[in-house]
Amino acid sequence: MKIVVTGTTGRLGSSLCPYLRQCGHTLLRLSRNSGYDILADLTDFRQVRQALDLAHADTIINLAALTDVDTCEKYPQDAYQANTRIVENLARWISESATGCHLVQISTDQVYDGAGPHKENEARLTNYYAFSKYAGELAALNVDATVLRTNFVGRSQCPGRKTLSDWLVDSCRAGAAISIFDDVWFAPMDIKELIHLIERTVQTRRAGVFNLGSRGGMTKADFAERLAGKLGLTTAKMQRRSIKDFNFLAYRPEDMRLDTGLFEETFNVRLATLQDVIERISQDYRHDH
Repeated sequence: MKIVVTGTTGRLGSSLCPYLRQCGHTLLRLSRNSGYDILADLTDFRQVRQALDLAHADTIINLAALTDVDTCEKYPQDAYQANTRIVENLARWISESATGCHLVQISTDQVYDGAGPHKENEARLTNYYAFSKYAGELAALNVDATVLRTNFVGRSQCPGRKTLSDWLVDSCRAGAAISIFDDVWFAPMDIKELIHLIERTVQTRRAGVFNLGSRGGMTKADFAERLAGKLGLTTAKMQRRSIKDFNFLAYRPEDMRLDTGLFEETFNVRLATLQDVIERISQDYRHDH
């Protein structure tokens, strides 16, 4: 297929783009910066229309986003532009062009809070980041779109942009003192599995909102200790803390565990448990050291 990808230089895009090429797809990277296949300011519909009219893509995968939670809280207009307006423009082009182009919108597990695991109809928005991403989902669903609410760990291929697991492993290896939340639950998946499943959604084109994470989940502190244990790293300088001890500008959800049953049934897959994810990514961290 011919696929336009936005936000290609981030942690997910740096792994996804090479994989899509490896799968045989024709890839067009869309950015407002020079050096990419298509140039356009995604917040400007006129530029989006001109670029996508020329691209003739079968699928658009939107990875463009402002993901810093406190920045979104401080500058909600920036959050809207990056997380909502861009999706509105992409969906508008799909609607007006009538080309049958499919949109894959990458969303976040931060649209949930309260006791999990959460089903797709149980969104609970608690900060501007979540609001802007959820509004982006609504914009995407005006056309033929697959919305994936997800979170991931594993070795980042993006220079200078670490995942949570990168930070944990690098900190432990450096002997740095770190604090890990023991009252925040999540269910991330291995980035390698995630890019494989995104490509699967491109092939199957099933519209709707889907939770895409690991089965089960655990606290971030338990995740950190188990990953360190698999790698034989000391946790002597790893302190378990409550998120309530930190004075963040934006509220952080405390339970982002996902009920992945709908994705598994729709796409006929069995997703890994978070313990399985730890086993898999620990192999990568062993090999890179």
